[in-house]
Amino acid sequence: MKKQSLKPLVTNPTKQSRERYAAFLKEQIYGSFTLLAVNFGLFVKSDLSVKNAFITITTTAIGLWLASMLAAVIAFRVVHDKNMPRKELIHELTIHRGLLVAAVPSLLMFSLAALGLIQIQTAIIAAITLAIVGMTVAILRSAKTSSNSIATAFISIGVQAVAAAVIILIKLGAK
Repeated sequence: MKKQSLKPLVTNPTKQSRERYAAFLKEQIYGSFTLLAVNFGLFVKSDLSVKNAFITITTTAIGLWLASMLAAVIAFRVVHDKNMPRKELIHELTIHRGLLVAAVPSLLMFSLAALGLIQIQTAIIAAITLAIVGMTVAILRSAKTSSNSIATAFISIGVQAVAAAVIILIKLGAK
């Protein structure tokens, strides 16, 4: 039995199947929504340090990733009544890493704050802006399909933008 390596999937995600890439993007978008709400929560905190911001974003992203991976393993065991094979585990790892990728913009901005190049509040605003831009690009891209007319594309964009805002407001209310 040939062992599958993680290297090609991590270094060149375009070699993934469309379904695996869609699942990866789903996880990244989910992580972005959650971390955007966390960044909004950090923004309103008055005595925030760079260290606390790093810890908050890092533990949130890792916690989401671990919970997602554990859920996948448990679900597989319940449904198949056996341990998850290595190939399936690698598949799940490549999908769920999207949750970790979602933390990169925040961590980059907080790194600039840690180096003293920008203030922590500026770093949070930049992280929020990057997350919103990323979500906007994803929403705009999702509206571009061969079956959509201009009218349905605009309706799709509007509905998705409203849904995104509601999700973020709900997550903020839960904090």
